[in-house]
Formats: sequence, C-alpha cells, structure tokens
Amino acid sequence: YSLPSQNSPDFIVNRFVGERFVFLEGGDLLVCDVFFVGYLHSTNQKTILAAVLNSTLSVLIADVLGRKTYGIGVVYLYGPEINSLLTLNVLGPVLSQKQHQLLLYVFERMSQRSIQSIFEELGYKLCRQRGCLHPEHPYEYVNPKELTLDQVKKASPDRFELDRVVFDILGLTIKERIEVYRAVVQLVKERLVKARSV
Repeated sequence: YSLPSQNSPDFIVNRFVGERFVFLEGGDLLVCDVFFVGYLHSTNQKTILAAVLNSTLSVLIADVLGRKTYGIGVVYLYGPEINSLLTLNVLGPVLSQKQHQLLLYVFERMSQRSIQSIFEELGYKLCRQRGCLHPEHPYEYVNPKELTLDQVKKASPDRFELDRVVFDILGLTIKERIEVYRAVVQLVKERLVKARSV
C-alpha cells in the first residue's frame, strides 16, 4: 500500500467485523471512522484485487490476524492487520486470462447482491426464533463438521465460483477447500458464542 495520491480510496473495509465480512471496491464514497480505506501502488487492477479479497480464504486470514478484544465478539481490522493480509499477486502471472475474466464476472454478480453473514453465505440456517434460550443462539444449527462443498455451492454459487478460482490457483485439494470453509465457520462461531458468555 502507498500513501494516498488522490481522494478516492481503492478499497474500503469495515474496522469491526462480526459475522459479515466484505471488502468494497473504492470510489467516490464518503466513509466514516468505522471503516478503513486503502490505496494501492497500482490501481489498474483494483477490481480484481477486490474480488480476491472477498474470497472465503481472505475471511479466514482476516479472522486469524484481526484483534479480538473486549470480549464483544468482533474482530478489529486496523492498518497493520490489513497490511498483513496475504493475497494473490494479481499483477503477476499467477492468474490466467480465463481466471481473470471469471473472477471479474463472479465479483460483478456478488456486488449486485447483499452480503449475508458468513454462516448464511456458506449454507447454514440461523435460528430466528424470538426468545430462544439456546446457549449458542442464533448459531445452534451451525455445525462446521457437517459442511460440504455442495452446501456452499447451493447457498452462494457466486462465492463458490470466486473461491474455486482462488483455491485452484493455490492448488488446494477438495479436502483442503472444505477445511478452509470449516475453519472459518469454527473461528467465527467460537468468537461470537464466547462473546455471549462475557
């Protein structure tokens, strides 16, 4: 990242992440202090970087790197954590032309819909019963060990395709892909459920 050379940021991310995670492509937007903005050294690939940053792998990395304080269940993403996020080198030869086009196409589809909680994005139902006293409410139906790739594909076909490109580039096996999804679900659920007991 570099110091801003313009007023419009290249990307925007929420400082406080609960169960919903999204990187927004920057532009002429007004943001307040609950967001961080980023400026890239090279802006000609900001859309493709925004696509990669919205992969489930980025959710996992952000949840691991983010600050978990105060016991309120959110992850804080500040400058050091954002700078430490690992991502594909979208300027290098890592992406084929076909993968590049697919990422842009899928990201465009994702940007046309609301991003839901990571649990719903990955195919889990959340309990909506009023007055539910289950100790894990509303996450009692979220069981990471039961997650399947078909479940993710059915719930979020666009996310599944975006993740598939990222996973293919990294050479992840089917088992490793499932483990990425399960790790995200486990980490986020544990963080949120723990916050209820504080």
